[in-house]
Amino acid sequence: MAPEEKKQTRLTPLFAVVAVVFGLALAGTVHQIIQQSAMSRQWQSVQGVVAKVSQDGWWNDQEKRRYYLEYSYTVQGRSYTGYRYHLREKSLKTYGGIQYRYKQGDPITVYYDPEDPGQAVLSREFLRDWFAGVSVLVGLLVFAVAVMLKESNDSRTADSVGATYDGASPLPNAPGVEDSGAVLKLNTGMSLMWKAGVPFFGGCFIGITPLLLLTDDVNPGWGLQQYGVICCAIWIGAAVLSLLISLGVSYTLYVDAHKKEIREESRVGFSKGEKTMAFSEVVEIRLYRELWRKENPLKNWIMFIQSQSGRSLNISRGYRDYQTPHADYLGAIKARIEYMIAK
Repeated sequence: MAPEEKKQTRLTPLFAVVAVVFGLALAGTVHQIIQQSAMSRQWQSVQGVVAKVSQDGWWNDQEKRRYYLEYSYTVQGRSYTGYRYHLREKSLKTYGGIQYRYKQGDPITVYYDPEDPGQAVLSREFLRDWFAGVSVLVGLLVFAVAVMLKESNDSRTADSVGATYDGASPLPNAPGVEDSGAVLKLNTGMSLMWKAGVPFFGGCFIGITPLLLLTDDVNPGWGLQQYGVICCAIWIGAAVLSLLISLGVSYTLYVDAHKKEIREESRVGFSKGEKTMAFSEVVEIRLYRELWRKENPLKNWIMFIQSQSGRSLNISRGYRDYQTPHADYLGAIKARIEYMIAK
């Protein structure tokens, strides 16, 4: 293999930065939720009245905002006018279709800041986008960590045997590798990134749908506890999905010097399969680059074993564990298999 082909394309530095950025964003979002939760509990309520309402809204040239509902209220003998619906809104928008709920003169409950009565809202509860954001950020963090762990596992075998490894000695045990000397066992199933990172992120991303559907239009009284329960349910569901995928898909390759055969056992759900190739059938074990979308610079190494009959065993393809961004990892596996076959 040419020296230039040995260059590693590692994603760990990139995803380390991603993890830090999303971690800070998550911490900031949680801090704001806690802060606004404490603030909203201190605000007091007073009976107000709808002063103006419009289904199409009206534009305020001075404040450069569109308003849909205006309400008035009195605190300690002083009258105030408000437009905001929620703590996070600077003006009352079409949130919850509230412009259709009220008519001018209708009574309305107003929550105001006792330290600044001019600051008022109609709802002290929490908008769903807080929790949708938290759920997605947690999913992204799990995905980033899974990618970094996958690359760490990829490198461990190559680093432990050294650059001059010729396959004559058993490989040290590593994630996915067991070598007794006579039998080499490789767990070539889905990588941690695909078993945990991708399904967990997917579950979190898809799981925000209930947060978008079960809005305050249907449940106007929902707050921190209710949305928090939904978030936890989404995370548990994503974790269960990851576990089911992990348990339901497995590929295991055995290089057996006693039987002089290479055997791959696969299980996808309830379906089981087996491929066997005698040592004498093996023509070539080859590494090659698999391009992602043809021109993308993130290219993975693939290893396959070619037989005399033309059929082959793909040790690494698609989402499977031995697909790696550098050749050293698979190179150590390749050297060991070649040595076992030749011996």
